[in-house]
Amino acid sequence: MNPVVAASRAPEVLVLEDDAPLREVLVRTLREQGYAVHSAASVAQARRLLARQAVDVAIVDVHLGDGSGLDLLEPLRAAAGAAQLVVMSGFAETSIIAEAYRRGAFEFLEKPVEPARLVGVLARAAEKATLLRENAALRSVAAGDLPVVPLDRLGAAMRE
Repeated sequence: MNPVVAASRAPEVLVLEDDAPLREVLVRTLREQGYAVHSAASVAQARRLLARQAVDVAIVDVHLGDGSGLDLLEPLRAAAGAAQLVVMSGFAETSIIAEAYRRGAFEFLEKPVEPARLVGVLARAAEKATLLRENAALRSVAAGDLPVVPLDRLGAAMRE
């Protein structure tokens, strides 16, 4: 199992791909690695999913029937500020790659995607999302935004 997944809760991953056979392979591959995977075949379907489910990483195709996977960056960050976007496309044109990174993509993958490369990129993206979330939580504690429970208020078992 992937060490990133084994270390804590399974990262939530969205796979946005309109090619059904490829989407199924990606979902199966990631589930085998221990990720909690959600899938969507369109930008509209992905937006609905993100409205009710925060994810740590979204793997999105650029060219979809109803838009571009790049258009999900804003809703993805709104749902979970630390979420990472991994973009994939069968068209590795410089303009597409540059636009993906300009919009904040974590990584760009050219299709067909090697499973080992996908798993490695996803592990790094999930780790970055986790570190960003932890950093934000620690900053909140340091700023006094979150209550800190004094040790004397914890039960005996918690103090030990």
